[in-house]
Amino acid sequence: MSRHAERRRHGTRQRRFALASAGLVIAGAFALLFSMLWESVEAHRVAGVPGSAVATGHPGTAGPGREPVRWREVLARLDRARAEAFAASDPAALAAVYTPGSRALATDARLLARYRRQGARVAGLTMQLADVRVVRRDSGSVLLRVTDRIVGGELVDGAGGRHPLAADRPTTHRITLVAIEGGWRISDVRRV
Repeated sequence: MSRHAERRRHGTRQRRFALASAGLVIAGAFALLFSMLWESVEAHRVAGVPGSAVATGHPGTAGPGREPVRWREVLARLDRARAEAFAASDPAALAAVYTPGSRALATDARLLARYRRQGARVAGLTMQLADVRVVRRDSGSVLLRVTDRIVGGELVDGAGGRHPLAADRPTTHRITLVAIEGGWRISDVRRV
């Protein structure tokens, strides 16, 4: 074998090794992004899809002369707002979901900032609500026991590649909502 052919073969091996290494780095980055999203969703389940599963949530009382609160609908609105914040990779949009200073807000804001740095975002994050029950209610807050799961969404990388999120098993959380002017915000989420 000539020296030229040997150098070319050696160069080809180096290129293959470099491509394989780059592929592993990219695969590792996606695994990290998926694990960060999974961790966030596990820690901060917030809502479901209207009309998903059998309605078991019980309406709360909004006050004298007001309509009862339908907690499933409240959670669905919060879930849509959170999904929109993730799709836009906009931490400021999380103000429509969480109370200022809440731990859940801080965690999601950090996660979205990491996605932005990596040029990624989560599109179409969809939750399915299986059960909503009022645990405790007072004049300005409500504690709900919520069982839900991820049923849709995809990680969109910086190059526009789309990677579906896996559906998961139902998980139960205690979610505290606080009344604000014109609606409700999540102040706390704890896995049961």
